[in-house]
Amino acid sequence: MKHPKRFLYLGIVLLICGAAAFFVRQQIFPPKMSPSEYLLKHNIQTLEGLTEKHFEFLLSGVPKKHRKGMVEKLTDIDKMSPAMKQGINELYGIVYCYKDYPPVYDPGRKSEYIEKSVAEWYQYTDDRIEKFKNWREKDPKTRESESLVRSLYLFQLSEQQKERLRNGKPMFDNPYIGFLANISSASWESALWGHSDPVQAYMFERRNEELAPLKVDATPNLVQLNLTIGDIERWDGSTSLQPVARIIAARAAEIPWKWRPPGSFHQRDGSEIVLTDHYLWAVDDEVAIVPEENYNRLYTRFPSYHPNALSASPLPKYAPGFRPTSEFLNYFKFNQTHGAFVNVIEGHRDLMFATRRPSPDELKLAKEKNVELECTPFARDAFVFIVNRHNPVRNLTLQQVRDIFAGKITKWKRAGGFAGTVHPLIRDRNSGSEELMRELVMKNVLVPANFRHQLISGMSGLFDVLEKDMEGIGYTILYYDRYMVCNPHTRTLLIDGIEPSPQTVADGTYPLLYECVAVTRKGGPKRAQDIVDYLVSEEGQAVIRETGYCPWLGGK
Repeated sequence: MKHPKRFLYLGIVLLICGAAAFFVRQQIFPPKMSPSEYLLKHNIQTLEGLTEKHFEFLLSGVPKKHRKGMVEKLTDIDKMSPAMKQGINELYGIVYCYKDYPPVYDPGRKSEYIEKSVAEWYQYTDDRIEKFKNWREKDPKTRESESLVRSLYLFQLSEQQKERLRNGKPMFDNPYIGFLANISSASWESALWGHSDPVQAYMFERRNEELAPLKVDATPNLVQLNLTIGDIERWDGSTSLQPVARIIAARAAEIPWKWRPPGSFHQRDGSEIVLTDHYLWAVDDEVAIVPEENYNRLYTRFPSYHPNALSASPLPKYAPGFRPTSEFLNYFKFNQTHGAFVNVIEGHRDLMFATRRPSPDELKLAKEKNVELECTPFARDAFVFIVNRHNPVRNLTLQQVRDIFAGKITKWKRAGGFAGTVHPLIRDRNSGSEELMRELVMKNVLVPANFRHQLISGMSGLFDVLEKDMEGIGYTILYYDRYMVCNPHTRTLLIDGIEPSPQTVADGTYPLLYECVAVTRKGGPKRAQDIVDYLVSEEGQAVIRETGYCPWLGGK
């Protein structure tokens, strides 16, 4: 090279010129901020002071003919509770919704979706304002903040919306209003706790109607077992089987029971034990509290959750020899699948209600402890995959599922959807659903080390994520999804064209079935074996059907 310095100088000059050009462009044509960035930069916290120019920028994704009307509606919302300035929160929701078009929907229909969503948003907003007015007129002393939070939800459902929910579709016909309508409520609480939400309430009503005809008249053989609190404290199991244990315990003590929506733990109801969709159980009954020195409960190494964790009240102490009361059943809770297996293996528990057989890690622990586990099938259920209801994909083949969770399918378009990246959600190792996923679906499929996924630590967390993530996909238990959660914002997928349902579980046509098993230690206490024998008896199988599970009946 004859003139190396000349090339060096030329490079420096080009670099300086490029930097200067970039600086000038930034000053004359600054990059356009997103509406949400605009709100944050200008620290806009109320509707007051927002000019027409502000709204023009913030609502740039909304057709011009609708902007004025939306501003008026936002002002109406703001007037309902000046202290909370709810209008600006709603504006944030609109900005967030219209900033990024939901990728799982057909981009070719974007203008159609927007047009319809604005009209439905007007109706949705008017409904909420009317609901707030009714509450305020009924109870003028009610705190505005509490009333407004409750008014975030729709006042009532139309028959058309109920039909859509029954068919596994989203409540609204298009993604914009469906996403927007859930923005405010999702920011306060998930549907698991949205007991003020009439959409969630309708799902619970359908659950109750489905299970009501399955109730049995009497269980004399179970009553004759004379179960004590000490017997029941020796039980443990998977989360989705806790209703089975509670119903058996309630029937053994001749305590009536029924389901109730979440968030109602402190609402007592006579002497009934009241099951909910989540972990809170509201019951009423007299209970004998014994002195602490006379209390000999064996504590598990895995601490149990109990409803009083929400308050400062101490956990009551119960005499193991007493007959179960509804107050005792109020606090009795399982330690989830892996923790329950460990408890049975180490002798802290004698009986486990399990959604699966022991994992390799649990079998290894049993061998180390010189314990042999016995597993007795007593019910059947389905392993299911769930997505957000706004995801248009309704069916996947089993191979497509494997490819998604092996990182081979990363775009929904390859699975029959539109644009959008697949967000796989997986559970932690040794959890009940994760081991079922490995056994029933993935088998020997290798998952690359760089597989992009989100790890979910609990089944309820899976629903929290999927309520808001239109591109996510996860897996759970049919019973947990259908009866314990009843989430109106998620739905199960068909696998190989077959819908997971009690019918397809009973007739064996759904491809991903598993057996629920009662787990005991070989040579363990007779009281535990008595319950195992009862579960597979004719009366026991009737109770299994009553809970909503498909009875085992010796079938495959």
